[in-house]
Amino acid sequence: MFPVRTSTLGTFSRVVSGDAKAGGGEKGRPAKKAKKGGGNGRPPKSGAGKAGQIIGLTLCGVAAIGVAAVVARKEIAREIAQGWLRSQQIDSELKIGRLGLDHAEGSIRLGKATSPDVILNDFRIDYDLNLFAGQGKPMARFKRIHLTKPEIALALTAKGLDFGSLDPLIQSILSSPSNKGEAPGEVLIENAVVRLKTDYGTINATGRVQMQAGRLQALNLNIPSTRLSGPLGEGTLSDGFIKARSVGDGLKVEGKFVADAWEMKPDKAGAVTRLKGVRLELTSNLPYRQLEQAANLKASPLAEFSGPLETHMKVAADELNTGDTALKGVTADASILAALSFERDETRLEGQSRFQGRAQSVTQGAMFGRDVYLDASSLNLSFAHSSKTPTAENPDQGGAHVWIDGPLQARIGLYRQDGIEVSNARADLEKVALHMAGTESDISFKGSAYAGRMVAADLSLDRVNMTVSGNARAETGLNGAAENDASAWTAAIKTSLNSRHGSYKGLDEMAQMRRKDLQAVVYPDPVNTDPPPVPVAPIKSDAVLALQAAAQAFSLEANDISIKLDGAAGKPAAFDVRTKTPITVTPASGGKLTLTPDGARPLIASADRAAFGVKLEGEDLPEVNAFLSDMGFGASGELSGKLAADAKFNFAPVTSAETKATGRFTVAGGRTHFVLDDCMPFSAARADIGGRLEGLTASICATEAPILTLENGQWQSAGAFDELKLNAPDYEARVTNAKGRFNAFSTKSGAANGAGFRITVAAAEAHDTAAKTRFNPVTLAGKLDQDAVRMTGRLGVKPLNPVVRERAPGDLARIDIVQDARSDDGYALISTGDMVFAPDGLQPIDLTPQVATVATKNVTGSATFDGRFDWSRTGTPTSQGRLRLNDIDFEGPLGKAQDLRGDVEFTSLSPLMTPPGQIISVASLTTAVPLTDINTSVQFLGDHLSLAAATAMSPGGQFGLEPMDVPLAENVPIKGALTFSELDFGKIIAATDLGRDMKFEGTVTGRMPFEINGNRVHFAQGELKGDGPGRLSIQRAALQGVASSGGVTTDAPQEVAPSPADASKVVEGMAYQALENMAYSDMSATINSLENGRLGFNFKIKGRYDPPKKQEARVSYADVLRGRLFDKPINLPSDTGVDLNLDMTLNLDQVLDDLMAFEAQKAGLK
Repeated sequence: MFPVRTSTLGTFSRVVSGDAKAGGGEKGRPAKKAKKGGGNGRPPKSGAGKAGQIIGLTLCGVAAIGVAAVVARKEIAREIAQGWLRSQQIDSELKIGRLGLDHAEGSIRLGKATSPDVILNDFRIDYDLNLFAGQGKPMARFKRIHLTKPEIALALTAKGLDFGSLDPLIQSILSSPSNKGEAPGEVLIENAVVRLKTDYGTINATGRVQMQAGRLQALNLNIPSTRLSGPLGEGTLSDGFIKARSVGDGLKVEGKFVADAWEMKPDKAGAVTRLKGVRLELTSNLPYRQLEQAANLKASPLAEFSGPLETHMKVAADELNTGDTALKGVTADASILAALSFERDETRLEGQSRFQGRAQSVTQGAMFGRDVYLDASSLNLSFAHSSKTPTAENPDQGGAHVWIDGPLQARIGLYRQDGIEVSNARADLEKVALHMAGTESDISFKGSAYAGRMVAADLSLDRVNMTVSGNARAETGLNGAAENDASAWTAAIKTSLNSRHGSYKGLDEMAQMRRKDLQAVVYPDPVNTDPPPVPVAPIKSDAVLALQAAAQAFSLEANDISIKLDGAAGKPAAFDVRTKTPITVTPASGGKLTLTPDGARPLIASADRAAFGVKLEGEDLPEVNAFLSDMGFGASGELSGKLAADAKFNFAPVTSAETKATGRFTVAGGRTHFVLDDCMPFSAARADIGGRLEGLTASICATEAPILTLENGQWQSAGAFDELKLNAPDYEARVTNAKGRFNAFSTKSGAANGAGFRITVAAAEAHDTAAKTRFNPVTLAGKLDQDAVRMTGRLGVKPLNPVVRERAPGDLARIDIVQDARSDDGYALISTGDMVFAPDGLQPIDLTPQVATVATKNVTGSATFDGRFDWSRTGTPTSQGRLRLNDIDFEGPLGKAQDLRGDVEFTSLSPLMTPPGQIISVASLTTAVPLTDINTSVQFLGDHLSLAAATAMSPGGQFGLEPMDVPLAENVPIKGALTFSELDFGKIIAATDLGRDMKFEGTVTGRMPFEINGNRVHFAQGELKGDGPGRLSIQRAALQGVASSGGVTTDAPQEVAPSPADASKVVEGMAYQALENMAYSDMSATINSLENGRLGFNFKIKGRYDPPKKQEARVSYADVLRGRLFDKPINLPSDTGVDLNLDMTLNLDQVLDDLMAFEAQKAGLK
């Protein structure tokens, strides 16, 4: 009960509500009454009007007190009011300062004294009394209400506003029928204090409110600095205010809020959001018309808010951090200029909006952006909401719709993420149209984009221009997603891209090192120019250098690209990229890279199989033709397809290489591998690897591993090679039928060498191609391994002939290779070990046919060779070695030799060089003239052998060779001189077959210059001279065909001169007799080669005939008289003086041929 009016027939009060304790409302509050017909259709006031309700309630009580003051004292009025408030379970304290028929002053407290809900420290009320009002009319009309320093305490919970002890009364008033009284003429509230208790703490606000005839005229509300902490976060609201004033049929509202810092509690993912320096400014001109002026008051309860709407909001934050996202220097400026209309079934908003947003920097994980700007300064905005229920005839009616269209611009100074960088970029969309409905959204767009520079790792594009247009549709709208949150969406985009200046730096470091290496390479002059050598490719055409030069500057053009996208929540997006126009990359240095689409096939798609061709062409560039087909994604997300490619390229040390491959590739989980369908041919016109190699061909085949694998920035290539063959013309050798396996791979990042490999040579045949065969065919087998530090390898050398391998199954030699991968310095060790020769085992003739002129059979003993080759990237290769010959016996065309020994130290193996004084010796050589103690002192000097000394002992003494040079090249004559001194020529003759017909006593000294050309020996100006008196005996049979001249001196009586024919026979007979038993006092001879391979001897001998028995010449007078003096032989008298000039010839070539053939037959060569 509360006394609000009086009646002549009624009591001093009327019931305005039921008992506060009755009904089923919350906290014992009366339940709200259902709305009935006959009312004005207004809903109960809420929120913003609750504080006014409290104040109105209080003032009504004061008015009642004023009435009571007329009929009683102020104290009675105070007790009545407080008693009524107690009946409403409201503790109160009322003080009345003045009370009259039209005016009241005082103060009042509502709620507990320790925590009051409302305090009116000073109220002043002007009113008019109508003590005889009836029929529900108020007995008092307020003219003016003036409140100074009111204090109101509220609580804001999840259920709404809580007015504390006043809550039951407020709910009772809100649920009762409205008064028909008029609003006060003026309400002025000054220095008001509102304390709003929330889950984040208490917010204190102070301000001023002015109302006229029930309408808000002015509002000023200030919020001081407040520390807040609650379920969602904590922070400090440092400053804020709200201002409002009535302007015509509108209400201008201004607001500003500043928060120094705010930190949100972690979300489900554990991310914490922090804000610093947040500022919000709001300016709005809202429709606020008089209800009486509304065109259709009954159309909508909100009709008074129909009219023009203008809102401008600015938001700024110094920093915003959430999870791994950080923004700095964020500003947003948004405004709306529109017409707002509230109809009975529809609400509409038509107008324009403007938005500008900036951020000094944006960071999210690895993404960084700077100077980000978004401008939508002229957008058409339309909003409509209808409460009509959709029907079968009109299913689109009802619900909310938003339409936005207009231009959109975006700018970014710098964008960087995961090696991608975009600078000075902008997007100008001349037309963007967005429509959002309940569960659907549609957008279309058209415009262009530009980037001053785009960088992706080592790839950069400058001055990039793009055109873009398209549309998108999503099953997500104003009410969220469609059924089951499917959120399906589709998009279709058309774009073109071109850049007039692109660059790729990924090859720079490799090319720089490679250029340095190639410039330091010195290709030696070819040793063999028949056939002419294949020219070395110029440095600039090396594949790496040519690609790097092309990648320095190029243009890119990609037009008419069509992109289709679609997806749904929880499913991966589907895409399809196509073009009908080739995409080209044109290097500034010349050439072209072309990507050509394949008809109706996409370039790449998530569901369809793609196909396109790639062609690289141009001077110095590698020639590549590739076709990718059947390319697409599998059920597990792997990308696979077919690749057919052929290429021609130069890659030093390889010139003019060609290859062709077909196979399948797969990309999955960061791993790419390529598997060959069949063996791929490989060829190269030239390769300079340890010398000039030409005509290289091979077949590269797959093994159990892919031929190529790429993973985590690393690569690996594994396979087998077969039918490898090549020519080594500088070595006059050929390799054929080489086969084996290889595994090449990249080494870890930062390693000195970027690649490693393992090559296993199962077998390779090496053949000698020299005009004069130097070695018999051999096979090579072994391994080469290289890692980031060094390369090591070992090759074994075996004879190719299976018969020889059966007799000598071990390696003939071992080659060990070591190279530093960082400096390319390396060496090769060649070792034969202890190579043992045996009649039923290995023989030198198995190694080289050149020993056929020396040793062909029954070779025993051993030989050891150790050699070393050293090389570096820029230095001249060096080599050294040592040859040891131990106790070698052999049979050959020259005879049987025993105990061949030697220890030769080589300072260079290519060419052969040694220090002077290298000794080679043979203990004995059984030949036409048996020799022993054969010793030579030699020095190898590259193209020739310098013979410092050579001696040999014969049965008659020592032979020697004067110092001479022996050329090592074929078909170069060898010149020298054979010398002997005080040689017992008789012993030599006795040791030969000549001993049967010739005997010689005495010593000789001589010098015989010679020249060896091929297998022929020529003598010139040879001299032989007896060292003193001696004896000579040559049987007549050995001198047949020998021409002689000279005379025989005798003491016999002179006879009648015979005829010339008979006399010559007598002289010839005497000469033969003289040579059969001659004691010479002086003997000399000259030796010269004659034509037709004959050797001529011219002997000059002076001495006497000295037969064993004294002999006299006996002549019969009868024979003289009969003229038959010379019919009988005439003995040469003893001591007959002899002066003989004897010319002899010997077919030396035939003798040598016969001797060689004989010894060869003995040695088993033939």
